[in-house]
Amino acid sequence: MRREMTNAKNTLEEYIPASAVCPKTDERQLRVTICSHHIAENKGGLASITRLTAKEFANQGFKVTILTCEDDGKFTHPNVAIIENPSHFRCLREIWVADYVICEGAALQLCWPLSLIPKKVVVVNHMARKRGGLVRRVLERLISFHAVWCGVSRYVAEHETIKTTVVPNAYDPKIFYPSAGERPYDLIFVGSMTNLKGVPLLFEAVKSLAERGVRINRLTLVGEGPLAEVYKKQLSAGGFVACEVVFTGNLPTYGVAEQMRRHKCLIAPSVRLAQEAFGLVCIEGAGCGCYVIASDSGGLPEAVGPCGAIFKSDDSASLADKIEAFLDGASKVDEERVKQHLSKYTPEALVASYLKLMNGRRSLK
Repeated sequence: MRREMTNAKNTLEEYIPASAVCPKTDERQLRVTICSHHIAENKGGLASITRLTAKEFANQGFKVTILTCEDDGKFTHPNVAIIENPSHFRCLREIWVADYVICEGAALQLCWPLSLIPKKVVVVNHMARKRGGLVRRVLERLISFHAVWCGVSRYVAEHETIKTTVVPNAYDPKIFYPSAGERPYDLIFVGSMTNLKGVPLLFEAVKSLAERGVRINRLTLVGEGPLAEVYKKQLSAGGFVACEVVFTGNLPTYGVAEQMRRHKCLIAPSVRLAQEAFGLVCIEGAGCGCYVIASDSGGLPEAVGPCGAIFKSDDSASLADKIEAFLDGASKVDEERVKQHLSKYTPEALVASYLKLMNGRRSLK
């Protein structure tokens, strides 16, 4: 199915400006092929970063093609073609004609032609992966001879067997921006309704705060998941009555940002077993002006940076302490440091990093 719109081991520290990128060679528009498992909304960070990367390359004048296994038809751009479930021949053709190839999430079933065709390519890992089978390992090694292997955090890079450069994810500052308006609510959680994401831990922390006499006016949970109904039944049965709890279900990206702007503090309480690769939601929350409290799971501390506080994974008392300190006004952020931190995660910085690596102009520390 094809849609065309016609209307750590090394850390990359320096970025070339977007203005330094020339999208044409001999009057020919340069082509970028992006391989990604899925680009549908509400499919998490991988889908979000794929859409954002495609849009930024297209905005800079490149002709972009996305090869994907799952597309909900909601993402459109006049300079982006989307091919869902491409045949092997189509994968081969689109990679053959590309000037640059970006393989998001190491989607080898889409970018396998790279084992035969040397290209300027980055393979971006969005999670600390387990050791794959023999065929996958052979494909990865063949591709790695001419590809730059990237990880979205130092945590991911440290778990790769192939030498990996850290290129962090990006957020969309045109959607996730702060508001000068009132923030009437205290806490917000955005993510899948699962135990790994730490939802029960968050409930325990808020309940213990009520027992300490700390008042929270509302906890909003944005997202869906296999345990959403279980959590709702537990709450309705009186298992958690410390404050008002609102479940919104899945929301479009703009709706998520609007909810963030109505809350003071974003909580990312993933348990240690989850070992989050990065935590894009923390960057998005900080972009909306939220104070961010996250566990020390995986790459979450890297994402939070100076934008909030870190608590000990699986420890509801530690989480409660961080929330109480924030509500009491004892925890504050340096706005200038937050701004500097967020500047590393813009779409322009991400695309500039990819181009610098693929063109061989590395400046690594």
